[in-house]
Amino acid sequence: ALRSRNSYLGLMGDWGSVKYGSNEHIYEQLLYKSDPFDGAAGVGGNLNIMGSPGGNVFTNVNCTLAGGGGCAQFYRRTENSIWYDSPDIAGFTFSAAWGMPNKNFGNAAGTTVKSSSGVYSVGGKFAPANLPFYVDAAYERHTDYNGMSQIATNTYGAGGISNSTDTGLQVGGGVMFGDLTVGARWEQLKYKADGVVNGFAEWKRNAFNVTAKYGLPTGYVGAQFVIASDAKTKTAGTETFNGDKTGASYIAAGYYHNLSKQTQAQFVLSLLRNKDNANYINIGQPAGGRGTDSTAIYVGLKHSF
Repeated sequence: ALRSRNSYLGLMGDWGSVKYGSNEHIYEQLLYKSDPFDGAAGVGGNLNIMGSPGGNVFTNVNCTLAGGGGCAQFYRRTENSIWYDSPDIAGFTFSAAWGMPNKNFGNAAGTTVKSSSGVYSVGGKFAPANLPFYVDAAYERHTDYNGMSQIATNTYGAGGISNSTDTGLQVGGGVMFGDLTVGARWEQLKYKADGVVNGFAEWKRNAFNVTAKYGLPTGYVGAQFVIASDAKTKTAGTETFNGDKTGASYIAAGYYHNLSKQTQAQFVLSLLRNKDNANYINIGQPAGGRGTDSTAIYVGLKHSF
């Protein structure tokens, strides 16, 4: 549906802009803008690990909460959102967004409960026009999005899951040396769930990536290396596994060749290596379960109309 993509109404002026509708929030925008490839969602993109605890990659843009479902990803479009983007103030810009509450969803026990589920996202970037560097940061909070359901199967009390709070924090930056841009980014994702009888009450993991992009007369080359650490967990009762060996590593490189002003040939190689209990997925990879490694080779042709 059209409304599942970026679609909104708003006002813009010297003071910035305010909009209402559906759009990627600030957290996802920073991941996209810092990626050295043509979009962070494809083969080689940072969204194969960044913004996700694993289990799936680039899922339903608005996620489904009904019937005990959940949303663990921190790259998302959210409907019924209102957000503000500031003007450039001496190289500094900032944004804030609120995804309005989604009332009444099915909990993990299959019972409909009242919910104040919502998304709160803030971020800023400093990129002075006369200096070859940028730094940025973003924070996003999901209330009652039950992200833990995408990580492990928990057992809850008679009332099911009553509350969940999931947060994402990232800090990054880059330096330009002529045609070469080198960047780095750190991220922490944290998931909490109340009412857990057996399973995980808390799951926290850090990730770090290093990127490089070099412009050529014929196009550009890009590369990145991403490491996700083992998770730190808090458990209730018993669980099938703990946070040990839940980390992964990911390396990708690509060449983008301009055939014309509108057409580009793309070549990307990516290698994803999961530890025994990790379940990160290379986009396009069939579901393989925990500990599955993958290699992806992508050859594409992009035409802009």
